[in-house]
Amino acid sequence: MTSAWVVGLWGSAKSMARVAKYDGILPAKRQPDGSFGEVDQETVREIAAWARTERTSSTPFDIVMEGKTAGLSPRPPPTGCGRWPRRARPGGWKACGRPRTAAPVRAPGSPNASRRAHRASDNGRMTTRQPRLEIEYCTQCRWLLRAAWTAQELLTTFTTDLGEVALVPGTGGVFDVRLDGQPLWSRGERGFPDLAELKRLVRDQVAPDRDLGHTDRR
Repeated sequence: MTSAWVVGLWGSAKSMARVAKYDGILPAKRQPDGSFGEVDQETVREIAAWARTERTSSTPFDIVMEGKTAGLSPRPPPTGCGRWPRRARPGGWKACGRPRTAAPVRAPGSPNASRRAHRASDNGRMTTRQPRLEIEYCTQCRWLLRAAWTAQELLTTFTTDLGEVALVPGTGGVFDVRLDGQPLWSRGERGFPDLAELKRLVRDQVAPDRDLGHTDRR
């Protein structure tokens, strides 16, 4: 069975209300001063308690964390099974089942919502949808959740104006945003993106006549 996980900003009521509609969360944490904080064990416990009271669905809810192993070799799976058991839905354990996979999440109402982000052309090669926005993030710095949250916010605002949003793994402290190959924002020059300003930069390129409401007035 397929599950849909979304990035959720713990500390933002609007973001968490959206999370409640899905099967799991890739959590980010906002501090009272607006900066990003560490998602520690206490935060995970708070999110789990929130899910038990705020979600109306009876399906399992996943809290997905990014991290590193200790580098030790895991013990082999049970005899006769090529992989470790997974949790079956709605409950219990099932040995040797196909692992659940996260469904790609697209903005509600998008005309591309039921299509793959990539499609094959007549000659068999993969083509991309335009305009294509890329967010290159540093894997060494564990900025995947920050990049995914930024992508989700842009897709929510530009539901039909962006053809594709891609997360590009990088190294060396990179956090760059590009649109059709042209740089929009670079952490090396300006720090992390201010979301309101980034939305205005994207709007100016893909929908110049678009009114962003309160974002334009900030």
